[in-house]
Amino acid sequence: NNGSYLCSCNPGYQLIGDNRTCNDINECTTLNGNCSQVCNNVNGSYFCSCNTGYQLGANNKTCYDVNECSTNNGNCDQMCTNTNGSYACSCGLGYMLSSDNSTCNDVDECSLLNGNCSQMCNNTIGSYMCSCITGYFLNSNNQICNEINECSTNNGNCSQLCTNTNGSYFCSCNHGYVLNGNNMTCSDINECASTNGNCSQMCTNTNGSYYCSCLSGYQLVSNVTCNDINECSANNGNCSQLCNNTIGSYYCSCLSGYQLNITNKICSDINECATSTANCSQLCTNTNGSYVCSCSKGYTLGSDSKTCNDTNECAINNGNCSQTCVNTIGGFMCSCSVGYGLNYTYNQSCNDINECLSNKGNCSQICTNTNGSYFCSCTSGYTLIGDRMTCNDTNECTIANGNCSQICTNTIGSYQC
Repeated sequence: NNGSYLCSCNPGYQLIGDNRTCNDINECTTLNGNCSQVCNNVNGSYFCSCNTGYQLGANNKTCYDVNECSTNNGNCDQMCTNTNGSYACSCGLGYMLSSDNSTCNDVDECSLLNGNCSQMCNNTIGSYMCSCITGYFLNSNNQICNEINECSTNNGNCSQLCTNTNGSYFCSCNHGYVLNGNNMTCSDINECASTNGNCSQMCTNTNGSYYCSCLSGYQLVSNVTCNDINECSANNGNCSQLCNNTIGSYYCSCLSGYQLNITNKICSDINECATSTANCSQLCTNTNGSYVCSCSKGYTLGSDSKTCNDTNECAINNGNCSQTCVNTIGGFMCSCSVGYGLNYTYNQSCNDINECLSNKGNCSQICTNTNGSYFCSCTSGYTLIGDRMTCNDTNECTIANGNCSQICTNTIGSYQC
């Protein structure tokens, strides 16, 4: 066309880059040519084939397993088992596959471990059998030979134990029994008749045995020895205070100041103050398990913690008295020096007495109070006489004529010239 030309290729070929040359197409490179197993490329085409043991199906692409066992049993002597792409021959029990992997030969089971027969092994074609020598019989597993057991019939006439031996048997007894002279019957052994059965206290014989036991307050150890039970180790023997273990028993007791009640287990407080036990000279206070002596006000408990001695309150800070402290039995009192009076509100402080408030201290004229005392004095023109209270008129005229130049006249409490 249009003054030119073009090249093309037959099926199974493709034009290469020069647009003239045709090269074979390898169909197997794409999806294995849709072959299920082997793809074989040829010039201008391809074909599918199968691995050994497979055959190509009608579509010439899919491979199917060949069942070799369906033809002449796969030439197997006994059993043929088909597998994917192959097959295998095998043999029944008592045969083994020969080196040609087809033929089955008899296995001589007796050549290996005597066919697990305990005595005689007899090989047969495809099998074997065990058998026993005289005096034995084959048991249910058909391999082990058992001796004929005389003990299995009426226990061999033994009253207790029958022991079978090869070709014979003998009788024996359980622990605690002894075989009698007929070598068949057993009699009980009285273990307590010999050394008390080694029991440290009580021995009790039983059929075929014995047991040791203990008196009250003991416990059995090592089945023969009786040891003292320490009742105090469990819940203190139910004693409320002290538990005292003794050989085979125990007893409760109490701490000082307590006594056992009628249960002989519970301790109750003793009220020492209710009896003469306390010996307190004044006050007694009961406490749990004890008591305390004390004293009334004004007394001090002595070193014996029972006797009350008078407290000398005056020895400490003068009993807080401002002047004089007077100790008394069980108390004290404050007093004051002359001219002072006790403050009755506190009974400890001394206040000055103002003597001038009562009848002017018996002064006839002027009374002057001082701390703890007072003094009398007189107005001008009077002189205090010897009683220190009375004022008498002073005769000024007797002294230098009252300083008058001529006549001095005395007046009551004064004078005039």
